[in-house]
Amino acid sequence: AVVCEVGMGGRLDSTNVLDLGVAAITNVALDHTEHLGATVEAIAREKAAIIKPGDTAVTAAHGVALEIVRERCREAGAVLAAVDPALLGAEDRGRDGLAVHVSFDSERMTVRAPLLGLHQAGNVVTAVAVCDALRARGFAVDAAAVRRGCETVRWPGRMQWIDGSPPLLLDAAHNPAGMTALASALRTLASDRTRVVAVFAAMRDKDAAGMARALQSAGDIAVVTTTPDVQRAAPAQELAGHFTPPARAEPRVRDALLRARELAGADGLVLVCGSLYLVGEVLQQLGV
Repeated sequence: AVVCEVGMGGRLDSTNVLDLGVAAITNVALDHTEHLGATVEAIAREKAAIIKPGDTAVTAAHGVALEIVRERCREAGAVLAAVDPALLGAEDRGRDGLAVHVSFDSERMTVRAPLLGLHQAGNVVTAVAVCDALRARGFAVDAAAVRRGCETVRWPGRMQWIDGSPPLLLDAAHNPAGMTALASALRTLASDRTRVVAVFAAMRDKDAAGMARALQSAGDIAVVTTTPDVQRAAPAQELAGHFTPPARAEPRVRDALLRARELAGADGLVLVCGSLYLVGEVLQQLGV
C-alpha cells in the first residue's frame, strides 16, 4: 500500500493525480487562506476534491466541513466513513499519551498511543478508520497490527517532549486552531511545572496575532519571539508586539532558546511553537 500526504489543499495539489482507493481528511481549519480560500467551506471543497469515484472517504471533519465532504462523496459515488472521536471517547494520560477507544472490523477496542494532547485522539481514530477501510478492500490489516502501530507511532515536532532541566515541548502548531489545541494540552502537560516559557516564531503569511491570543489563553506564559533562518519568517520584534505584555525578542534562535531556558529554570518548561521551521532548527541544534 502507498500512503501519500497532500502538500497543500488537494484539488490542485500534484498528488491529486493519484487514485489510491482510500482518502482521509482529518478536520478543516483556516490555513493557507491566500491559496485555498478565506472560509472553512472553501478550504473543505479544496480538500474534498481528493475523493475519487469509488473511494472510501474517511474523515473526522464536523459541521460545514463534514457536509462538504458528504456532498463530494455523493457526487463521486464514494463511500463516506465519518468518525467522531468525541463519541468513541479517549483518556488523556498526560505525558504517558492517550488511551483511545476505536472501532475496527465492527468491534470496539481500546488502543494506546504515545501522542501527547487529547486533540491527537482524532488523528488516532481517523488512522484506525483508514486501516479498517483498507482491510475491507482486501489488505492484510488485523487488530494486532493496528494496536502495534498505535503503540509505536512517533511524530517528531508534534507535541514532542524532550526531557531535561528544564524539559522542552516542541509543537509545530502554526495556525490559531493548532495553537488552541496546544494551549489546551498544556494545562495537563505543564501542571507540575513552575513556569512555562515559550519560544515563538511565525511566517509572514500566518495569523501571528491569532496564534498569540490562542497561546496566551493557556495562562501565564512568558514568551520569547525569534526568527528562524528562512526568508518567509516574520521579524522577532514584530511578533513580540502581538503578545500582552509584549514578548522579549531574540532574533537568533539559539539565543532565544538560551534565554527561555534561563527564564524557565530547572523546574519550568520551555515550549517551542509557531513554525515548522523553528521546530526543525531547534531539533537540529539539539542534535535530535
